[in-house]
Amino acid sequence: KHRMVEELNNTKNILENASQHDFLTGLPNRSKFMQDLEELIDSNTPCTVIMIDIDDFKIVNEKYGHLFGDEILCVVAGVLKECFASKGSVGRISDDDFMVILEGVDEENDIRSILRAIRSNVLSRCAEKNKDIEITCSMGTVSYPKDADNYPLLYKIAEKVLNIAKEKGKNRYAIYDINKHGEVVLEEQSENQLLTVKKADRAD
Repeated sequence: KHRMVEELNNTKNILENASQHDFLTGLPNRSKFMQDLEELIDSNTPCTVIMIDIDDFKIVNEKYGHLFGDEILCVVAGVLKECFASKGSVGRISDDDFMVILEGVDEENDIRSILRAIRSNVLSRCAEKNKDIEITCSMGTVSYPKDADNYPLLYKIAEKVLNIAKEKGKNRYAIYDINKHGEVVLEEQSENQLLTVKKADRAD
Protein backbone atom coordinates (compact mmCIF):
# COMPACT_ATOMS: atom_id res chain seq x y z
CA LYS A 1 0.00 0.00 0.00
CA HIS A 2 2.81 2.41 0.91
CA ARG A 3 4.53 1.67 -2.41
CA MET A 4 1.30 2.29 -4.33
CA VAL A 5 0.82 5.70 -2.64
CA GLU A 6 4.44 6.57 -3.42
CA GLU A 7 4.00 5.61 -7.08
CA LEU A 8 0.78 7.65 -7.32
CA ASN A 9 2.55 10.68 -5.83
CA ASN A 10 5.43 10.28 -8.28
CA THR A 11 3.00 10.06 -11.19
CA LYS A 12 1.16 13.13 -9.93
CA ASN A 13 4.45 15.08 -9.69
CA ILE A 14 5.47 14.01 -13.21
CA LEU A 15 2.10 15.07 -14.65
CA GLU A 16 2.17 18.37 -12.77
CA ASN A 17 5.69 19.08 -14.01
CA ALA A 18 4.68 18.21 -17.59
CA SER A 19 1.66 20.53 -17.41
CA GLN A 20 3.92 23.43 -16.36
CA HIS A 21 6.71 22.96 -18.89
CA ASP A 22 7.11 23.21 -22.64
CA PHE A 23 7.59 19.74 -24.13
CA LEU A 24 10.13 20.75 -26.79
CA THR A 25 12.53 22.97 -24.80
CA GLY A 26 11.84 21.85 -21.24
CA LEU A 27 11.35 25.48 -20.22
CA PRO A 28 8.47 26.64 -18.01
CA ASN A 29 5.42 27.36 -20.15
CA ARG A 30 3.40 30.57 -20.14
CA SER A 31 1.21 29.70 -17.15
CA LYS A 32 4.18 28.59 -15.02
CA PHE A 33 6.17 31.69 -16.01
CA MET A 34 3.21 33.90 -15.08
CA GLN A 35 2.91 32.10 -11.74
CA ASP A 36 6.64 32.62 -11.01
CA LEU A 37 6.46 36.31 -11.87
CA GLU A 38 3.32 36.87 -9.81
CA GLU A 39 5.05 35.26 -6.83
CA LEU A 40 7.87 37.79 -7.15
CA ILE A 41 5.34 40.62 -7.40
CA ASP A 42 3.48 39.35 -4.32
CA SER A 43 6.76 39.35 -2.38
CA ASN A 44 7.69 42.83 -3.71
CA THR A 45 10.89 41.51 -5.30
CA PRO A 46 12.27 43.97 -7.88
CA CYS A 47 13.01 42.38 -11.25
CA THR A 48 13.40 43.06 -14.95
CA VAL A 49 11.28 41.21 -17.49
CA ILE A 50 12.66 40.56 -20.98
CA MET A 51 10.47 39.46 -23.90
CA ILE A 52 12.42 37.80 -26.72
CA ASP A 53 11.19 37.03 -30.23
CA ILE A 54 13.08 35.11 -32.94
CA ASP A 55 13.07 37.35 -36.02
CA ASP A 56 11.28 36.02 -39.11
CA PHE A 57 10.80 32.59 -37.53
CA LYS A 58 7.86 31.85 -39.82
CA ILE A 59 10.15 32.26 -42.86
CA VAL A 60 12.74 29.97 -41.23
CA ASN A 61 10.08 27.29 -40.78
CA GLU A 62 8.79 27.67 -44.33
CA LYS A 63 12.24 27.61 -45.95
CA TYR A 64 14.07 25.02 -43.85
CA GLY A 65 11.22 22.98 -42.37
CA HIS A 66 9.71 22.59 -38.92
CA LEU A 67 12.34 20.15 -37.68
CA PHE A 68 15.05 22.76 -38.27
CA GLY A 69 12.75 25.35 -36.66
CA ASP A 70 12.49 23.12 -33.58
CA GLU A 71 16.29 22.88 -33.46
CA ILE A 72 16.54 26.67 -33.49
CA LEU A 73 14.00 26.96 -30.67
CA CYS A 74 16.08 24.53 -28.60
CA VAL A 75 19.28 26.46 -29.37
CA VAL A 76 17.71 29.75 -28.25
CA ALA A 77 16.32 28.06 -25.13
CA GLY A 78 19.80 26.73 -24.39
CA VAL A 79 21.38 30.17 -24.76
CA LEU A 80 18.82 31.67 -22.38
CA LYS A 81 19.26 28.87 -19.83
CA GLU A 82 23.02 29.46 -19.83
CA CYS A 83 22.66 33.25 -19.52
CA PHE A 84 20.19 33.11 -16.64
CA ALA A 85 20.98 29.88 -14.81
CA SER A 86 21.79 31.76 -11.59
CA LYS A 87 20.18 35.15 -12.19
CA GLY A 88 16.54 34.41 -12.89
CA SER A 89 14.18 32.17 -14.83
CA VAL A 90 13.26 31.62 -18.46
CA GLY A 91 9.97 30.59 -20.05
CA ARG A 92 8.65 29.83 -23.54
CA ILE A 93 5.38 31.73 -23.78
CA SER A 94 4.37 31.04 -27.39
CA ASP A 95 5.70 29.55 -30.63
CA ASP A 96 8.83 31.70 -31.05
CA ASP A 97 8.52 33.97 -28.01
CA PHE A 98 10.42 33.60 -24.76
CA MET A 99 10.37 35.62 -21.56
CA VAL A 100 12.99 36.06 -18.86
CA ILE A 101 12.70 37.19 -15.25
CA LEU A 102 15.96 38.82 -14.21
CA GLU A 103 16.43 39.35 -10.48
CA GLY A 104 18.94 41.64 -8.79
CA VAL A 105 19.89 43.56 -11.92
CA ASP A 106 18.37 47.00 -12.32
CA GLU A 107 21.19 49.18 -13.66
CA GLU A 108 20.52 49.98 -17.31
CA ASN A 109 24.15 49.41 -18.33
CA ASP A 110 24.04 45.91 -16.80
CA ILE A 111 20.77 45.16 -18.58
CA ARG A 112 22.23 46.36 -21.89
CA SER A 113 25.26 44.10 -21.44
CA ILE A 114 22.99 41.11 -20.85
CA LEU A 115 20.84 41.92 -23.88
CA ARG A 116 23.91 42.25 -26.10
CA ALA A 117 25.19 38.88 -24.83
CA ILE A 118 21.87 37.20 -25.68
CA ARG A 119 21.84 38.76 -29.15
CA SER A 120 25.43 37.74 -29.86
CA ASN A 121 25.08 34.19 -28.51
CA VAL A 122 21.82 33.51 -30.36
CA LEU A 123 23.45 34.64 -33.62
CA SER A 124 26.62 32.55 -33.19
CA ARG A 125 24.95 29.39 -31.82
CA CYS A 126 22.32 29.34 -34.56
CA ALA A 127 25.04 29.85 -37.20
CA GLU A 128 26.53 26.55 -36.01
CA LYS A 129 23.33 24.84 -37.18
CA ASN A 130 23.29 26.48 -40.62
CA LYS A 131 25.76 29.08 -41.87
CA ASP A 132 23.53 29.98 -44.85
CA ILE A 133 20.94 31.71 -42.70
CA GLU A 134 21.31 34.46 -40.10
CA ILE A 135 19.05 33.84 -37.11
CA THR A 136 18.57 36.93 -34.96
CA CYS A 137 16.28 37.98 -32.14
CA SER A 138 14.60 41.15 -30.95
CA MET A 139 13.96 42.02 -27.30
CA GLY A 140 11.90 44.36 -25.16
CA THR A 141 12.38 44.94 -21.43
CA VAL A 142 10.36 46.36 -18.58
CA SER A 143 11.06 46.59 -14.85
CA TYR A 144 8.98 45.87 -11.75
CA PRO A 145 8.02 47.94 -9.80
CA LYS A 146 9.56 50.94 -11.63
CA ASP A 147 7.44 50.63 -14.79
CA ALA A 148 4.45 48.53 -13.70
CA ASP A 149 3.15 46.73 -10.62
CA ASN A 150 1.19 43.81 -12.12
CA TYR A 151 1.75 40.99 -14.61
CA PRO A 152 -0.75 42.06 -17.33
CA LEU A 153 0.75 45.55 -17.54
CA LEU A 154 4.35 44.27 -17.44
CA TYR A 155 3.47 41.92 -20.30
CA LYS A 156 1.78 44.64 -22.35
CA ILE A 157 4.72 47.05 -21.94
CA ALA A 158 7.27 44.34 -22.79
CA GLU A 159 5.25 43.50 -25.90
CA LYS A 160 5.10 47.16 -26.92
CA VAL A 161 8.86 47.79 -26.65
CA LEU A 162 9.60 44.45 -28.35
CA ASN A 163 7.49 45.60 -31.32
CA ILE A 164 9.37 48.91 -31.33
CA ALA A 165 12.67 46.99 -31.54
CA LYS A 166 11.34 44.90 -34.45
CA GLU A 167 10.02 47.98 -36.28
CA LYS A 168 13.48 49.57 -36.07
CA GLY A 169 14.99 46.77 -38.12
CA LYS A 170 15.06 43.66 -35.90
CA ASN A 171 18.13 42.16 -34.19
CA ARG A 172 17.68 44.98 -31.68
CA TYR A 173 16.49 45.58 -28.15
CA ALA A 174 14.44 48.32 -26.51
CA ILE A 175 14.32 49.19 -22.80
CA TYR A 176 11.05 50.79 -21.74
CA ASP A 177 11.24 54.48 -20.90
CA ILE A 178 7.95 56.23 -20.22
CA ASN A 179 9.35 59.55 -21.46
CA LYS A 180 10.49 58.03 -24.75
CA HIS A 181 7.80 55.41 -25.38
CA GLY A 182 4.77 56.96 -23.67
CA GLU A 183 2.48 55.63 -20.96
CA VAL A 184 0.96 52.18 -21.45
CA VAL A 185 -2.39 51.30 -19.87
CA LEU A 186 -4.49 48.16 -19.93
CA GLU A 187 -7.71 48.26 -21.97
CA GLU A 188 -9.88 47.94 -18.87
CA GLN A 189 -8.01 50.89 -17.34
CA SER A 190 -8.63 52.90 -20.51
CA GLU A 191 -12.35 52.04 -20.37
CA ASN A 192 -12.54 53.04 -16.70
CA GLN A 193 -10.78 56.34 -17.46
CA LEU A 194 -13.23 56.96 -20.32
CA LEU A 195 -16.22 56.27 -18.05
CA THR A 196 -14.78 58.66 -15.45
CA VAL A 197 -14.41 61.39 -18.09
CA LYS A 198 -17.97 60.83 -19.35
CA LYS A 199 -19.35 61.03 -15.81
CA ALA A 200 -17.40 64.21 -15.24
CA ASP A 201 -18.79 65.66 -18.48
CA ARG A 202 -22.33 64.84 -17.41
CA ALA A 203 -21.69 66.41 -14.02
CA ASP A 204 -20.53 69.63 -15.70
